[in-house]
Amino acid sequence: MITLSITFKANKVNRYPKLRVFVDQDQMEEIELSNDSQTVSFPIDLENGEHLLEIEHYDKTSEDTIATEEGMIIEDTFFRIENITIDNYDLPILVLWTCTLTPDWKGLVKPEGFPNELSQVLEVGTNGVWKMPFYTPVTDWLIQRRKASTNKLKNTTVYENYEPSTHSTLDYVLTDDDRTVIAEIKSLINE
Repeated sequence: MITLSITFKANKVNRYPKLRVFVDQDQMEEIELSNDSQTVSFPIDLENGEHLLEIEHYDKTSEDTIATEEGMIIEDTFFRIENITIDNYDLPILVLWTCTLTPDWKGLVKPEGFPNELSQVLEVGTNGVWKMPFYTPVTDWLIQRRKASTNKLKNTTVYENYEPSTHSTLDYVLTDDDRTVIAEIKSLINE
């Protein structure tokens, strides 16, 4: 059994946002946020593997938004996901940005040209479902993500200056020896 905690920041016009929280399509919580900052925690029992966290924003009406006659929003009811902790591990912001938001426009007017799905959204103002995949055990998943991003950095071309020669595509690529010397210099500086 592990604990999942979500910290929300909220804004209201007439009432705070209403939310339903699902893990793997099982409803865990149904709440109406009651203040500007609130943390919701609940225990979950999950097998190792891939999972899906979904947060549904529902029951928002046009009365929960104040807009000009031209449609410019002055004040709105919304929530922002500030932090997610799973099994006592705060998820890095890059993990939170793997999310998507699918707006639900029933009973509301969908703005012209508004996409059917948004990615990397942490602030939810429309009715709809915010989704974020995650894996358990969380420690293994976070370590593997860190290793993958570190490997990407090792293969990144680094220029000695900001203006590569017009005659070549590379000025200078750091070698493993260069990285070792840089690490040694950094350790000396930090002493």
